[in-house]
Amino acid sequence: MQCVVYGTGTTFLDDVLVTLRRLSWEPAGFVAGGDDDVEVPAVPVDPDEIPAAWLDLPVVIPVLTSSARRRLAAEAADRGFTRFPAVIDPTAIVADNAHLGEGSFVNAGAILAAHVQVGRFAVINRAVSIGHHGTIADYAFLGPGVTTCGRVAVGE
Repeated sequence: MQCVVYGTGTTFLDDVLVTLRRLSWEPAGFVAGGDDDVEVPAVPVDPDEIPAAWLDLPVVIPVLTSSARRRLAAEAADRGFTRFPAVIDPTAIVADNAHLGEGSFVNAGAILAAHVQVGRFAVINRAVSIGHHGTIADYAFLGPGVTTCGRVAVGE
């Protein structure tokens, strides 16, 4: 499946690209955005020059900081993108009754237990474990290896 990677100026891009490869997702293109000087596998386009055909593709935002994800998600929506799927690395374990909000990202080795609620554009990083009935807010970020017990709420 093809997708658009929106926001390339982040070192987290490498982790996201690994997950996309594991899922057999192929970036149709990259949209510039972010602050870091990071090597990108293709020349990113300026947000003002997005090809019309890309607007029908799902969008992945590979950025860690909450404020940058919020800004890039709003920018992508303002430019006509409408599909922001939750992306789950195939090595993650996610309960069948967990809920992931649009644009959320679950990295390799994460575990989401029963009735976990993950908000929009949240990032659950590598080897995170979220106990039953946990709630993760919109735009929240959990760093690698974080473990929560049941009924814990994490804000943005």
